[in-house]
Amino acid sequence: MDYVECDPKTSRLIYRRVYPIALRPFIPPPNSQLKRSLAATKIDAPGVLERYREAAALYDRTVALARRASKRSFDPLDTPTIAFIAEAYRVEMLDHDEYARWTPGSSTAFVARKSRTGHLTRALDTETRTTRDMAYWQALRALADIEGICSEWAATAARLAALEGWLFDTATPAYRQLCRAINDTAILASAIILERQTGAVLPTPAAPQRPPRQPEVLQAPRETPVEETFETIATALMDAAYQAISPTTRQGAQTALRFLREALGPVTPAALCRRAVTDMLNLLAQRPAKVPRVHRAASLQELAALYANRPEVPRLSPVTLDRHVGALATLWTKAATAGDIPEELPNPFKARTSPQGTKRRKVIGFSLAEIQAFLALPIFTHGERPVRGRGEASYWIPLMLLWTGARPEEIAQMLVADIARDPDSDRWMMTITDAGVHPVKGQQSLKTSKKDSGVRTFPVPAPLIDLGFLDYVTWLQGSGTVALFPKLTIKNARNLLFPTFGEWWSLYVAEHGAKPIGEGRQPSREFRHSWSTAARKSLLPRDAREYLMGHRPKNATANEEYGETASLGLAIDQHRYAGLDVSRVRRWTPPTRDIPQR
Repeated sequence: MDYVECDPKTSRLIYRRVYPIALRPFIPPPNSQLKRSLAATKIDAPGVLERYREAAALYDRTVALARRASKRSFDPLDTPTIAFIAEAYRVEMLDHDEYARWTPGSSTAFVARKSRTGHLTRALDTETRTTRDMAYWQALRALADIEGICSEWAATAARLAALEGWLFDTATPAYRQLCRAINDTAILASAIILERQTGAVLPTPAAPQRPPRQPEVLQAPRETPVEETFETIATALMDAAYQAISPTTRQGAQTALRFLREALGPVTPAALCRRAVTDMLNLLAQRPAKVPRVHRAASLQELAALYANRPEVPRLSPVTLDRHVGALATLWTKAATAGDIPEELPNPFKARTSPQGTKRRKVIGFSLAEIQAFLALPIFTHGERPVRGRGEASYWIPLMLLWTGARPEEIAQMLVADIARDPDSDRWMMTITDAGVHPVKGQQSLKTSKKDSGVRTFPVPAPLIDLGFLDYVTWLQGSGTVALFPKLTIKNARNLLFPTFGEWWSLYVAEHGAKPIGEGRQPSREFRHSWSTAARKSLLPRDAREYLMGHRPKNATANEEYGETASLGLAIDQHRYAGLDVSRVRRWTPPTRDIPQR
């Protein structure tokens, strides 16, 4: 059999097949290759041929859809098709529930079953999970939150379409209707699942019949160049194992490559010249700094046309333009070093800087009035819990950022076990670490892990205790929950939890008139600056501030390596926000609804 090899660690056979470089930008990660276990050590073992055929079919289907995506060749999405996909998902939900209910042992443990995509689908025979999910989907519908519905169901819609070999344009109103139909279907199916819990006989219906339809090309396909483009070369370079590129660097490079493609098309290294880079920069400089959600699918040319003659709209700053060009220059240098680009071709991105203009002093951190405006928001004063605020995270994450000075992701990934009583002092301590395993994110991570710093333990700040933080922890412990904020999910390829909260928080403070005034102000990250400013005013020693913020002191002497540093965390007791009034903040009380088990 082709594409079959033996795993050197497990001696099991695996199906491994590399995706074409030119198609990788149109394949969801991991997009360098398809790797599937054949679950056997011999080629003639039972089930190997079936699993091989499934893997080969999945590869062919993925490549076919990627080719169509590269040419923007989409299938029409009409009402019968939407109804078919929604019904197919209802049957899938009920079928999985039926399997879990009648499989021995499924009432006390997760039961794994392979779906048509080869992924493991997990079903848990409890009313809690179904009730919780159903309530969330009903809330999205009640609020007519189409953005939240699309965020919740876009991946499911794409998976169901791919099973039929379909590719839909996600920027169309019809695709929003599809996500809405799946959300409605999930509510109806959940109601049936709950009725089954009472003994009602509600069989799973037969799979729906696929509606007759013909594919339709909505846009003319692009011609694929014979020579590899700079983007394909750079993408393959980033996928090389020896590069070890961080997720943050990779995301920045992919964004710069996307802008290059939108500005100049699929350009080859030989066609890239300094004049072409200038054209790209001129077009990129017309892009708004903040693109509304409805226009995020628009290209650079479309955005330039949409926002022409609108001087009031802030554009990308020179610093941002330089960052994108710098990322492309680095990729070119790496590709030339690897031999993927001829050495005689000059680097067109090198030494390109944009005019900076008059520098303005950047406002860092929040003023006392701005913090006071945050604390006057309804989530703190009236117990409001917006649907997209991820439950109790909407209350605790801003408060923890305010009084700990931690990085947003450090707080978002915390576990209940990271809050524990110290046996010596009998005080409740908070640990920021990368040693735990989050049920959604996996291994915890710290920005400073490579520098062997950032792990710290300190007493839970007194203002958090006064507001009921320890009651919150006890409430989570009573439910067996692992994550401190169990409703947070992964939003992007960087495997971060905080973006699922941070995007909502920014919109929420703006809607309530609490958004900080000034360009580039961040409603989350600048809590850290505010904490540091207050720490100086509270006369915290410098080494204590460095420890509490997870910093490694610059130009440190050998003395920094001696002695135990955990005692530095006790200095957090001195931290104060002089003049801050928290009297309007309502003390936390347990919500009446159940929490997700994570």
